[in-house]
Amino acid sequence: MKPLSYGFMGFRYRVLTTVSQQFPQSRFNDGKADKQGRVWIGTMGYEDPQTRALDANQGILYKMTKDSLISPKVEVAPVNISNGLCWNKANNRMYYIDTPTRQVIEYEFDDEKGDISNPRVAVDISKFPYVTGNPDGMTIDQDDNLWIALYLGGSVIKANPRNGQLLQVIPIPARDVTSVIWGGPNLDILFVTTSRYHLSEAERRMYPAAGSVFAITNLKQRGMPPYYADLVNSVRRAVSVSKNFIFYDWF
Repeated sequence: MKPLSYGFMGFRYRVLTTVSQQFPQSRFNDGKADKQGRVWIGTMGYEDPQTRALDANQGILYKMTKDSLISPKVEVAPVNISNGLCWNKANNRMYYIDTPTRQVIEYEFDDEKGDISNPRVAVDISKFPYVTGNPDGMTIDQDDNLWIALYLGGSVIKANPRNGQLLQVIPIPARDVTSVIWGGPNLDILFVTTSRYHLSEAERRMYPAAGSVFAITNLKQRGMPPYYADLVNSVRRAVSVSKNFIFYDWF
C-alpha cells in the first residue's frame, strides 16, 4: 500500500513508514493518538468502486511509536475495515470497530506499555431493533458512553459499553455518517461528518446535505479531550504546526 507521509503548503513530502506490503491494494482508513502519543491506525482491503465488493480480512490495526516507525507493531489482524477508536476516562479500556462485524470490541488497555488484551464484545449493533447501517467513526463522553457514526444508517447512536445497551439515536440528514468528535470550548458540541461519495444522483437529491459537517448541541454531555501524536521530532521542526496528526475518513 502507499506509505504514510505528510506534506502541505509547498513543503516536501516525507515518508514516515510503509505497511501492509502483503496487501498492495489496501489503504489506511482511520486512526487516533492515545494519551502517550502513540498512533493507532488501521487499514482496510481493496473496495471495488463499482460493486463495493471488499477484499475481506486484508486490514490490520497498527500501533506506531517513535521507536517503531520503521516497523509498526501489528495489534489486531486480520480485520476487514479498521475503523473507530477511543479510550475510556480511566484510560484502562480501548474500544475498536471493524465495520462489517457491526460490533464494538473492548480491550483491556495498559496505558504505560500500550498493550491491549482480553477482547470482548461491548456493543453489538445487530441486536438493536430498527437501527440500520454499519459502525464507522466513534468517540466517547466523560461518562464513558460511546457515540458511533452509522454508515448507511443515517444516524449517530449513543451506547453504554458496560452493558451493551442502546441509549440514544440521533437522526442525521445524510445516509452515510462517517465520524464523530467532541468540540467547542466546553467539549459539549458533537461534530458529525458525512459522505456523499457513493450516492447516486437520485440519492444526492434525496440527501442534499450529504457531505456536510454537522454540529449537534444541547446534548447535556461533554466529551473527552483529544490526545496528540508524538512520533517524529523532525516533523515538528520542519513545519510550524501542532504536533497533532489526525487521520480522517473519506468525506
